[in-house]
Amino acid sequence: MKTELNSYRSSELIKLIIFSVLAFLLPIIGIVFGILLLCTKKRVEYYRIAKIIGTISLIWQAVPIVLAVINYSTF
Repeated sequence: MKTELNSYRSSELIKLIIFSVLAFLLPIIGIVFGILLLCTKKRVEYYRIAKIIGTISLIWQAVPIVLAVINYSTF
């Protein structure tokens, strides 16, 4: 992991940080940024970390949406 972090270029790391922050903070639009993190090319150096962050952000976004739909459908 240390060698992976050392190999990042600054522009790629900034893109990863911005997309991951937006994926977690924006309620519905964050799903799009989570999908963008999951759709990164395998040639990109931060591929593994982007996939992990994208998956976690999609789960983070999906759970409240599913709970809201279940709650709405029970009333």
